[in-house]
Parts: sequence; C-alpha cells; structure tokens
Amino acid sequence: MKASNRPRSTFLVVAGDKHAASRDNPGRPVFLIVDGHSSHKSKTTRQWVASTGGRIKLFHLPRYSPQLNPVAWAWQNVKNARRGRAGVSSVDDLQDKVLAALIGLATTPSIVRGFFRDPQLAYIACHESD
Repeated sequence: MKASNRPRSTFLVVAGDKHAASRDNPGRPVFLIVDGHSSHKSKTTRQWVASTGGRIKLFHLPRYSPQLNPVAWAWQNVKNARRGRAGVSSVDDLQDKVLAALIGLATTPSIVRGFFRDPQLAYIACHESD
C-alpha cells in the first residue's frame, strides 16, 4: 500500500490491487474509516471505490471528531508515548524519528488493538484472530 505524500491526508490506497484489502474476509466488504479531507470525497476516490464492486466501503466520520478516528489515535500515540518532546535537529531527523515511532507502533499490535477497546471507538467492530 502507499499513502498520499500530502501530510494532511490519511487515506491509504491499495496500489495496483483493489482486491487485496478483502482477501482476509472473502465475501465481506472492507470499511475504510476516513475523515473529511477533500481527497476522501474526490471524484478519483469515488471512482476507485465504485470499481471495487462493493468490496470497499467508505465510512465518513463527522466533522471535528478526532476522538472517533483511529488514525488520530495512532498519531497521538506516536506524538505522546513514542516521541514525546524529543529534540529534532532537521527535517530528515524528524522524518526518521516519526518513521521509527510508526514502525514501533506497527510492531506492537496489542497497543493498536487497545485503541479499539476505548468506548469512543466502540462503533468499530474489532475482531482478534484466534
């Protein structure tokens, strides 16, 4: 997958394979939770979602609701628990530190699953694999 290089966009695009996101749940749609960024409502996005034949569905969050956005929870974890007030010497240093924090978060799925245990994210069904 690749993410937009625009820092305010949190929409992930399955590059080259619109079927990849639904392989783990055949026959069931995959819901992408998106905020109000214009890229999530663009014609290109609508066409891409339509091209999946119902396998991908967008769930649009209400305005000004970062507490309902799991991506905001991940960024909050990176900013507070992982980076804190660490000094940054350059843009490259910042990028390296943020990337290391994101990789650290990705390698601790128990923390990510913990986000979904919060009552504010109860609208998302999170099923752990057996």
